[in-house]
Amino acid sequence: MGLILSPFSCLYGDVNRGIGFVNRFWIFVTPVIYPQLTEGLWGILVAINPVTPLLVTTRDLITTGEITNLTGFWITSAIALITTFVGWIFYRLSLPFLVERA
Repeated sequence: MGLILSPFSCLYGDVNRGIGFVNRFWIFVTPVIYPQLTEGLWGILVAINPVTPLLVTTRDLITTGEITNLTGFWITSAIALITTFVGWIFYRLSLPFLVERA
């Protein structure tokens, strides 16, 4: 996502502030220290967080040796790889326009 947002960040300063705001909230929604919640509004926010399957699967594999959400892990990993590739293409295509505007 950083590769996709970086050209806009160069043109508009508000994008940096928006990314900082979203990251501050996203840190609390990502279950790094606490276990993954399954009920309530907080559980819904944790469930739709795209980083949750990556962190929970890795943490479970390290601590217990069991993998609880292997499907979510592979789907999220595939989406991350595709998004990285698309972001790289978008960044490379937008780079000449950014240099011209600067």
